[in-house]
Amino acid sequence: MFNVIFPAAASIFSLILGIIITNFFENQRHSRRLEQENSLKRTDRLEVRALKQLDFQVETLLSAQEAIFELSRNVSQINFADTMNFRETGEWGKKPHSEKLSEEARQSAKNCALLNSRIADDQVRQALDKFRTNCTLALFAASQESANRLLNQMSEEFVQLNDMMGKKLTDLNFLSLNPSDLEAIKSKITQSP
Repeated sequence: MFNVIFPAAASIFSLILGIIITNFFENQRHSRRLEQENSLKRTDRLEVRALKQLDFQVETLLSAQEAIFELSRNVSQINFADTMNFRETGEWGKKPHSEKLSEEARQSAKNCALLNSRIADDQVRQALDKFRTNCTLALFAASQESANRLLNQMSEEFVQLNDMMGKKLTDLNFLSLNPSDLEAIKSKITQSP
């Protein structure tokens, strides 16, 4: 009887062992596949996030270009009004400006400040801050000569800043096409809090 039970038990034992080993290796393959899928999903999320950050910077820089144009235009209009008033009264900057013009200048300065805080590039951010400062100084200049000097300086800074932003926009547009640059952005994202 032992001769009959032993081969049957050996068969059952090898069948059970085969099922256990097969399940073990199947679970290993499944775990590896899940890890790969999760890794791909994580990579895809990082890539999407990197592209969103690029898009955000592009939109911010485009808006900043419009904002510096508006601020420059408003400062020039106020300077013109001060010049006309100076010709009539001989006093610089004493007559209040129209409520509409003052509000437009305030709003454009606010827009530049808000956009400046969102720009990632330090050089562009510093140039925009310097431009805003000189616009403010031109608005509150004590004399026509001082205002005109600051207005000329502001005009030169406007051209430089606009060109700097345009170059940055071009660089960002090329970045979105280059996979190795996206990898660099993704690595920055994983390091940031």
